[in-house]
Amino acid sequence: MENVQCVEATIPQVDTRLSMRADAVAIGYYREGFSFSPMYTLGIRKTIKGKGELRTWLKVAKAS
Repeated sequence: MENVQCVEATIPQVDTRLSMRADAVAIGYYREGFSFSPMYTLGIRKTIKGKGELRTWLKVAKAS
């Protein structure tokens, strides 16, 4: 998805919410594992030029 500052995933099996946010608008994505592979990938991507930077924060919290 384009023009995002946050991507999230909720894992009900362990009652956990993962969120990654950025300090600027960027492209966000997520990937989910297969049936027997509870793996999630969260990502934020942006093209940076010169001495630019993109700062991100990952938060792991209880879902409920």
